[in-house]
Order: sequence, then structure tokens, then C-alpha cells
Amino acid sequence: MRAFAWAWGLLLLGVFVALGGASRDARAGAPSAGAGAASAGAAAVAKGDVSGAAVGAGGAGAVTLDVVLEWAGEHAPALAVARARLAYGAAAVAGARPVFGGANPSLEVEAGPRVALAGDGGARPTADVAVALLVPLEVAGERGLRLESAHAQEAVARARVGAAEVALRFEIAGAWREAVVAGARAAAAERLAVFAGDV
Repeated sequence: MRAFAWAWGLLLLGVFVALGGASRDARAGAPSAGAGAASAGAAAVAKGDVSGAAVGAGGAGAVTLDVVLEWAGEHAPALAVARARLAYGAAAVAGARPVFGGANPSLEVEAGPRVALAGDGGARPTADVAVALLVPLEVAGERGLRLESAHAQEAVARARVGAAEVALRFEIAGAWREAVVAGARAAAAERLAVFAGDV
């Protein structure tokens, strides 16, 4: 199954709605909104531009290419995955920025009892306390390498988002053109059938 096969279902559903409305209206002897939309589609096909043609029963039920592209841009699984990877790349850049390379400075405190001998030979209790501050320092350019790698990952993810958007628009535009052409052919067949019946 192709990655964007679900777009075909949406477009073909609009065509079926248009054809169903055209058939009912033709049988009733009234002009159909679906046939009008298909006729507009036929004119658009003749001009070679189907981007503005609508697929559907006309009026509020018509679907335009811009609406489909907008909806697909928000719900396409491939785009969602690509955008999630872009967010991961941005997080990698943010994680590479800290100066200490993700290793936080640490403070260590040690304490313990100690018994010292007094001058008179007796014992005198005392305590030993030690404090250490550990700060990791990168002196071989590790931070720069981390940033370079993270920026490269982010750039690749951004390019994949762009490629997924282009592929999505290409798939939908192709399916849209086929749907508009199918609607125009159906409208022509409807008109021919009505004309044959009148003759």
C-alpha cells in the first residue's frame, strides 16, 4: 500500500458524492450541483489547471485542493513522523550546548571521627572533614564536536520534513487531478444520457 493511499479515499469519496447527486437530479429532471461542479472541473481540465476545481456535491459540500492539502499537512502520518524527528534534532542541539557536556559539577563532603593523643598521654576526640568540588573540563574540543553533530542531525531532519511535504503534495495533486477528470467524464456521460433520452 502506498504511503498516501488514504488521500485517494478522500478524493474518491467526493467524486462518488458528486456523481450520486448528479444521478439523482438528472432522474428528477433538475440541474445538479454535482454536475455543475463536474462541469467546472471539465473546464479546468481543458485549461490544464485543476487546482481551483472543487470535488463534491457543490456549495458547502464541495472540497477544494487547498482544503485537502491543509488537512493532509496536519494529519499525514509521514509528516508527523518527520516533524517528530525534527523536534528530536532540536533537542539534540539543546542537549549539546551545556559547557560541561552534560556532566554536572559535583560537590563531595566527607567527615569522620578521629582520636588524637593529648600532651599528657590521654586521648582527645576530634573530627576530620574533607570537601571536594569536581568540575569536568573539556580541553579537546568535545563540545564543538557535539554541537556540530547535533546541528547536522537537525539539518537532516529538516530536509526530511521538506521532502515529506513535497511528496505529500505531489501524491495529492496527482490523485486530485484524476478525481477531477473522473468527475468531468461522469458529467459528460450524464449530459449525453439526458440528451439521448430527450431525442
